[in-house]
Amino acid sequence: MKKILFASLVLILLPVCFFAAAPQGLDELYARTLRAAETGEKPFALLLKDGTYQPETVYFTDTETGRLIMKMTNGYNQNFHTERIPVWNCDGSRLVFHTDRLKGYNWMMNADGSGLKRIPGTNNYFCLPVWDKTDPDIMYSSWDDVVKINVKTGVQSVIRTISDKNNNPKGVGLWCTLSPNSYLIAVRNRPSLAMGSYIYTMKTDGSDFKSYSLDDLVAGTAHNAERFGGGLHSISFTNKSDDSFTFGFGLDFAVGEFFGFTCNINGTLVTNETKAALRFGHSANSPTGDRIFGYTQKGLCVLDKATNDYKVIWDKTHVDDGHTSWRNDLAPEWAIATPGPEGKDPIINHRRMVMRFKVDGSGEKEVLCNTFTRSLWSTTGPTKNQVEANSVVTNYNTYARGTVNRDGTQVHFTSDILAGYNKTDLYIVFVNPIKETTSVISSSAVKNAEKQYTVSWNAVSSPDVHHYNIYYSSVSADFPADQAHIIASMPKSMTSYFDWEAESGKPAYYKVMAVSRSK
Repeated sequence: MKKILFASLVLILLPVCFFAAAPQGLDELYARTLRAAETGEKPFALLLKDGTYQPETVYFTDTETGRLIMKMTNGYNQNFHTERIPVWNCDGSRLVFHTDRLKGYNWMMNADGSGLKRIPGTNNYFCLPVWDKTDPDIMYSSWDDVVKINVKTGVQSVIRTISDKNNNPKGVGLWCTLSPNSYLIAVRNRPSLAMGSYIYTMKTDGSDFKSYSLDDLVAGTAHNAERFGGGLHSISFTNKSDDSFTFGFGLDFAVGEFFGFTCNINGTLVTNETKAALRFGHSANSPTGDRIFGYTQKGLCVLDKATNDYKVIWDKTHVDDGHTSWRNDLAPEWAIATPGPEGKDPIINHRRMVMRFKVDGSGEKEVLCNTFTRSLWSTTGPTKNQVEANSVVTNYNTYARGTVNRDGTQVHFTSDILAGYNKTDLYIVFVNPIKETTSVISSSAVKNAEKQYTVSWNAVSSPDVHHYNIYYSSVSADFPADQAHIIASMPKSMTSYFDWEAESGKPAYYKVMAVSRSK
């Protein structure tokens, strides 16, 4: 009864800031979000051990689709990614993300959530790093220099110096993944923001360097100085073997990510794409570069670049804006989209969903999960608007921005589902069913300080054990180990968890379950 009264009181005090019920039935995690303002700063020093921070992962089940979801970060910060650059390295063992924790910049973790740390030497970098196509330890990043970083050894080397802070305070960013033949694209806006941007292409060793000004490359085109600083809105390699790239900018191509203009790697403008008449936006190139999937005036479409023919995958009466991803080169028959609440289809119903679509025109589609993007905020504070719109979201990163891994089995997205104002977390939804079995194991908890406990257990020797779930209650030791009480999921290599968010002034009860997955 006390728990119910407490939740009701919170909702009376904060009626426009939070959902009426815990999203995904994650009652305890949601309660911790409500207590976050009084909890204080995250004790990073206490969470650091052997050079990495305690994993922030939580596994739970999507209440709508039954699919397994992995929460990757804890929402005391802005944690986000971009759908234009894969978060996973080439073998799927690591992923990267942006964050504003500890002065921000780029961080990484292993696929199971372990190894959480700041990427060495990334204090001056602007865009998410780009992974190498064949070496899982190598990434590239940039600001004034384009650098190569070995994330295993921490060694970094400059492969090209492009600008300096005095002449280009905005620096240089790598905006997209490598081309088929391992070219990089770096981009910077003019400091005056007067007209266009500069594009730099080079090999990953810095060779074959070329520099282009958009004003020269696309002469006579009206660059819009009011939106996007008069520069590019997006740029990407086409994924074709010729290493060509496409770009769009200004009002006419405000969301024309891969449409508007195509250029070859030598800097020659190939064509002004006539298919831009479809007004493709938030689009994704197929892994082989022969097709494009994205939002158009006709709905979600797939277009064949060679023939200029297109198929409507989901028409405009059902879907409107969102983001797309098609990087699953090992299983390219599906493309990913995160259609937004503007769509009219009951599947969406004023929500932002993670979905996948068969690109053969068969109409086959699946909802993978509901992102529960909250979007109750304006730039000046909370609003009562329960329907997401670009003018009232916490920030642009609550758009979910799903990106898919190479074999199409995992989709990474961003959401403020369990975060506070202007805070976002990273999630992964697993596309295929995962069979799990659980068993309660013996554990103990030691109080370190107010609200802080160390929970310990003995490792389970079974090779099928995948991770350990930790559950919490401040009411009774006789509580169910369920989704309403879960607070963390630790990798199988760990045998303790430091809880710094327990409820103040109340007892703390914990349970640990070993989670096994059968092959």
